[in-house]
Amino acid sequence: MIDMVSVSVQMTAVDMWKLESIAERRGMTLADFLFRSALAVCGAGAPVGAESIVIFHRAGMKVSEIARRLDMTNLAVKDRLHRLGLKPNSNTKRKETRK
Repeated sequence: MIDMVSVSVQMTAVDMWKLESIAERRGMTLADFLFRSALAVCGAGAPVGAESIVIFHRAGMKVSEIARRLDMTNLAVKDRLHRLGLKPNSNTKRKETRK
């Protein structure tokens, strides 16, 4: 049997809607998004291997952040992402083009 823990977080409705929107864009429920984000932030309990890289990537982490958390090189993380069919999260926001 797995022990379950409940966590309550107080936030404004606007912040909750923003987080739900991000989760939906990534194909996750809000609860799953918050759980994966918490793992990405602290690194605690993160599964080893490719699953960790996918979790961190979905949480929006950059290659250098993932590499630091998993004690890997940037090149190794980029290679794993490529093999998993994922593009690295961009380091900068794209500039808007003028028409």
